Amino acid sequence: MLRSLVGSEMCIRDRCTMCALDGAMIAAIPDQLGNAPVDGNYFIISVGGNNATGAVSTVLGEATTVEESILRLHTFVAAFEQEFTQMVQRVVQVIGQKPLVLCGCYNPCFHSMNVTTVSQGVVNTAMALLADVVQRVGTRFGAAVIDWRRVMTKVEDFANPIEPSSVGGAKMADCIVNVVRSHPFDRRVTVVYPTCYPESQMVVDAMPTDKELAFQGGLLDSHVPSQDLDSQASAKSVLDDPDSAAMATTLRGAQGEEPGSD
Repeated sequence: MLRSLVGSEMCIRDRCTMCALDGAMIAAIPDQLGNAPVDGNYFIISVGGNNATGAVSTVLGEATTVEESILRLHTFVAAFEQEFTQMVQRVVQVIGQKPLVLCGCYNPCFHSMNVTTVSQGVVNTAMALLADVVQRVGTRFGAAVIDWRRVMTKVEDFANPIEPSSVGGAKMADCIVNVVRSHPFDRRVTVVYPTCYPESQMVVDAMPTDKELAFQGGLLDSHVPSQDLDSQASAKSVLDDPDSAAMATTLRGAQGEEPGSD
């Protein structure tokens, strides 16, 4: 798909070398880079989706507290960032100042394709943390960044819960070509593409109910009548909730300074 688009673009050379391998993870990138042509003009790296299965497994693992689960996920993301950073450093050592595009993960299509091993909401949350890593690392290296969550937004974009369909693949290829054509690589600045963030069916599928969204300093009391949800959700200050107010007081005291309006 990308090769056919490249062939129609006058600003891109007439060659597109695909080095990606099915199932490959971050550690495989240096070997794949060895198969890239030495006279390549642009280098596009899309990686992390296979690594992300580890994040989901981490969340699904047994834990005695919610904090333990979150800490496990934090540790996984920190390790992902360290490995991703080292990989990008090695790539830059090879390609020098040539244009580099880093692509993050997309939200898989679990809900609409009836995957029940993990919820759409959980996997979306994990993907958001990994996408943040890609954007953060990309900024450090002055690379352009593509956020595939902004491209893979419809069920028709997927052939199965985790792989693009021909429709999704065409959208991804088109996005790459547009970035190569338009991004100011000579300025060494990071822009996240696409610059718009359309509504995603994968995000809509994971949205909590109105009752679950009525959140004030903690989980909503299940005994609150539905007609009272609007008033409960309209609190203007964290200090309106006794538990939240006590936590805020404790944290402010730890600073040893007079708090401001925030």
